[in-house]
Amino acid sequence: MIKVSKIIKQERLRRGMTQESLAKYLNTTKTTISKWENATLYPDITMLPKLAKVFNISVDDLLNYNTVSYTHLTLPTILLV
Repeated sequence: MIKVSKIIKQERLRRGMTQESLAKYLNTTKTTISKWENATLYPDITMLPKLAKVFNISVDDLLNYNTVSYTHLTLPTILLV
């Protein structure tokens, strides 16, 4: 499940930013920010590093990426996943 919308809103509010101020920084519109936060639209991949930079987090954190270790699985098990 993609949680980037929740993270964008959470990080924006944590920094006391309005949708308008974030939009201005990213050279986009307030409507676009609203759509990102409501999950009706997702940021373009080229926008992810910019968002991560303004929030001072990694792109992995922005995408809520969790690494999964598969070292304990055997090859046939991995192929079934």
